[in-house]
Amino acid sequence: MAEGTFNFDETRYIFPSEINLFSVPDLTNTYTSQEFIDFRPATLNLNSGGSIDFVLPPTINSFTSLRETRLHTRLRILAEDGSFLDSEDVVAPTNWPACTLFEGCQIFLNQTLVTSSGGLDYGYRSIISALVDKHRFQRDTELQLGLYEEDSAGYMQDFTTGQTAFMRRWSYFAKSEPVTVIGPITDDLAEQNRLILSNTEIVLKFHPARAAFCLNSASEEKYKVEFLDCFLRVCRKVVQPAILVGISNALDISPAMYPYMKTKFRKFIVQRGLYSFSQDLLYDGTLPSYIVISFVTAKSYSGQQDLNPYDFIPAGVSAITLYINDKPVTPGFKMTYDGSDFLRSDFTDGLESLYRVTSGDQESELPSSYCQIRRDTYTRGYCLYLVKFNDSGKFLPVQPHANLKINVEFRTPPEENLQLLLYARFPSLLTIDKTRRVTV
Repeated sequence: MAEGTFNFDETRYIFPSEINLFSVPDLTNTYTSQEFIDFRPATLNLNSGGSIDFVLPPTINSFTSLRETRLHTRLRILAEDGSFLDSEDVVAPTNWPACTLFEGCQIFLNQTLVTSSGGLDYGYRSIISALVDKHRFQRDTELQLGLYEEDSAGYMQDFTTGQTAFMRRWSYFAKSEPVTVIGPITDDLAEQNRLILSNTEIVLKFHPARAAFCLNSASEEKYKVEFLDCFLRVCRKVVQPAILVGISNALDISPAMYPYMKTKFRKFIVQRGLYSFSQDLLYDGTLPSYIVISFVTAKSYSGQQDLNPYDFIPAGVSAITLYINDKPVTPGFKMTYDGSDFLRSDFTDGLESLYRVTSGDQESELPSSYCQIRRDTYTRGYCLYLVKFNDSGKFLPVQPHANLKINVEFRTPPEENLQLLLYARFPSLLTIDKTRRVTV
């Protein structure tokens, strides 16, 4: 064949689906039934301040889908002394209370801790993932079940009529009305789609957030959350006996494998008055698939009723550069920010980075209609930067030993302390062998 020509003999001809009239869809007979079972918490007092625990006992022939399991929470907001609110009490939970009511989540398989988020990580990872990398949350209905109301850009710290999303959430909770919210488990193991083996005990612990962190109000009065009910609606799939035998035989040869994306959430204080900030060895010499960078004020991160903790601010940043073994990662981020006019600010480097992400077990190209962040909202509460290091796709890449370093430069030094938040995702693997021994 001459150089530069194309060999059509190697081409495979296909028919468009609308004219492919003689093919039969693939059939599956793996499951005999699918059940959704409600599990009540083992915790007797939901308002004790401790974790809310759920114990899912082992089953003989059914497998558990944590990805399709949902947490149902019924709650109301009371004054700090336990009295009901009146019409003058304007207070509401932070965005997506189905998830942000909790500051941490732990998952145990056969008494082995496999994933854990805590120290406010759970709320931040829930909001960040909903904004940038959750293709499974594209359905508005699912987000609305958890009262996901995207905060009004430019009014993130306004808890009056100017903040329409806040007022919509308040309308549900006004005068201490009970409200039910439903949300997914936004923890690493619950994001992968493989079913947990039968005969495996699953324990989930949800740690409620402090009222100062999960409630917002401009009032000087103090409020609290009262949990009225809480249960897990667990998806379990009953497998055909022949399939069970085949799985049992396969476990004689190899353990069941669960590839998933592991989240590591780090935070650093950036002192006010500095023109630059630098930190190396971000992740103990390992390189994530991608990392999301954001800034919030230290006060809002610590939890104050009159501050929205999910207000991701530009913070006067002029440049962000990441280094791998002292070599800069390109492209970096160069920004100009006019605090008085967001239309004159140029943060297109950061916004562009949000439209190509790796989510869960597949690479997801998110068109703008699916991304929660737009050009006119980016610098007014949704300022996130995403850096992708490798295309993990559906395989586990070899993890190189690398010193990951970040350097941030400010156009003007911050007037108050900032919290630098780093949300990084790493490909990981969990295994369960025939004896149900779990290895992470």
